[in-house]
Amino acid sequence: MRSIKPKYGHSTQDAQKRKQRREKVLKEIADPTNIPCASNFPGFGFHPGIDPAEQRGVLVAEDDIKAFGKKIIRGTTWVLDKKDIEPAYQIDIYFVRDQVSFPFYESLARFGKSYSLGPGLMVVRAIAKEDGLSGIYYMEIWRKLFMYGSVTRRKIQQESVPV
Repeated sequence: MRSIKPKYGHSTQDAQKRKQRREKVLKEIADPTNIPCASNFPGFGFHPGIDPAEQRGVLVAEDDIKAFGKKIIRGTTWVLDKKDIEPAYQIDIYFVRDQVSFPFYESLARFGKSYSLGPGLMVVRAIAKEDGLSGIYYMEIWRKLFMYGSVTRRKIQQESVPV
């Protein structure tokens, strides 16, 4: 919130940019009472104890949150293993309402190792010994945003050769 308050600008130009950003954010605010609860992102929704009519929501593109999850996986791999996830691998992100029923849950509970990576970020991952990059992930940010992810080797398409 501080980043969109012009009074915190370090210069006139910075204050103007903050004002423009604030106006953009205010235009994107949605009245959550007009949005079906089922369309709320898993882990989000109305805050208990606050009148729903007083709350506001921000629309966020699914692709943006998936890009954030991919960044966490890439960063975790670099911080823990000093490895880049190469283009030969693909990263997929999954959102679920019930973490326990998701297919990765049991494997992560059994084989995963948990890491606290800075304030508010917890990652559980299980990495394949065969290549050290393929694996499954569970990411939790501020105990509010929950995602699963996978890193898999891309399938190599074989060229067809006339016989």
